[in-house]
Amino acid sequence: MTIAAVRSAHRSRAGRRRAGAYSGYLAAMLLLVVVLPTARAVAIALVDPAVGRAVAAVDLAPLLSLTLPAAVLLGRARGPAVDEPHPTALLLASAARRWHVLRRAVVVSGAVAAGAGSLAAAALALASGSDLGPALTAGAAVGVLLTVAALAGQCLPPSRSAALAALLALPVLLVAVLPVIAPFTPGGLVALAVAGAPSAALALVALAVLVTPFAPRLLDSASGPSLLAQSQRWRSAVAGAATGDVADALSGYRSLPHRNRRVHAVRVGPFPVTVPIRDAVGALRTPGRSAAAGLALVAAGVAVALAAVAPPSLLAIPAAAAGVLAYLGAGVWSDGFRHAAETAGQAAFVAPPPFELLLLHGVLPLVLAVALMTAGALLLPAGALAPAAAVALVAVAARAMDATRGALPPALLSPIPLPIGDGAGAAVLLWNLAAPLVSAGAAVAVVAAPALLASAPLVALVCLLVARHRLASA
Repeated sequence: MTIAAVRSAHRSRAGRRRAGAYSGYLAAMLLLVVVLPTARAVAIALVDPAVGRAVAAVDLAPLLSLTLPAAVLLGRARGPAVDEPHPTALLLASAARRWHVLRRAVVVSGAVAAGAGSLAAAALALASGSDLGPALTAGAAVGVLLTVAALAGQCLPPSRSAALAALLALPVLLVAVLPVIAPFTPGGLVALAVAGAPSAALALVALAVLVTPFAPRLLDSASGPSLLAQSQRWRSAVAGAATGDVADALSGYRSLPHRNRRVHAVRVGPFPVTVPIRDAVGALRTPGRSAAAGLALVAAGVAVALAAVAPPSLLAIPAAAAGVLAYLGAGVWSDGFRHAAETAGQAAFVAPPPFELLLLHGVLPLVLAVALMTAGALLLPAGALAPAAAVALVAVAARAMDATRGALPPALLSPIPLPIGDGAGAAVLLWNLAAPLVSAGAAVAVVAAPALLASAPLVALVCLLVARHRLASA
């Protein structure tokens, strides 16, 4: 049986065509109602001279150079070679080449990445007032490079993918020592192309053409079980997201402890001291995850400092990004919040009440979030230490509130008739995004109005009271 026949048999199952038609309708309506108006508003904002001055003040070369190692690390969790699990399992067990089995998924991912790269580069070109041609070309080439980098992270063994990510991050360190070589790095070439240099865009295209032939070789050398595991994990995440429970959908991507197993987490001592120590040992057992969280929190601090000096019409963008990054970074060290939520409603003869346990598990994420965000804010002359600390406080409290929300209430899935249609989807979306919205909103508020810094502890207190109520009613 050929590959096309297997895929045709899989598509012929009942409901596949109808589901595909509905997905197409949903994508078209989102494009007309959400994407196009948002793109128009962004394009109008980008031609503002204040945006151009803000973009010109940022050194894009090191930031853009970090996208390649980030793509390699992302490919270890979810690479471009991901398809439906059932036909993938059948075809990978056959004599067919893995490239022939999964090349369609790789090509589609590459096309999406190229389109996204072109749009991002065009946005930077609009902001700087340069020619769009080189920017669009460079963005598409970078999308291809990122796809191949993610494929390498997906197909190579963990040790080799980590070494490749470190090698791709080396230009960033070299530029810090020798700034004169910045134009010859991938990030420097993108920055030059965005500024309107056709030669830089052509160099990126040549680099993309050079690395593209490695894609079939990478995929053919990949492990079949690992490719199938990624497909199954992605399918489970999509199915979980379709039910509206995003946290449960992403639980499969949470890395398992595998390092520093000889460091004992169980300690003898005062309970308020041993709980943060246990959380710290748990963080050491997932060093890659903890490193990513640290980078996210430092980036959140940098975003707060950028928002503090941004024009009033633009500060909401970096401030909201800072709130979201702080929320995501603090979540890595907030596994203890979920542990406290799971103990609610259970008989406990020795352990403290769930809310007290929740507070004890919040010591480590709060200390690390405040320290790393203030350190990130110090990287820029603006400083903005107080707003960074306030955003970190609210982000950790929002994490505690999110950990205690429980499963999606079935009532939210019932129809909500509105003049513009069914509002059930919006209710589910708000239920999932309540905590990130609190963190992002607090970040925008404290940066836009420094007088509101005193309200950050009040917002955190409200989040903790909500968490306490949920634990009591569990």
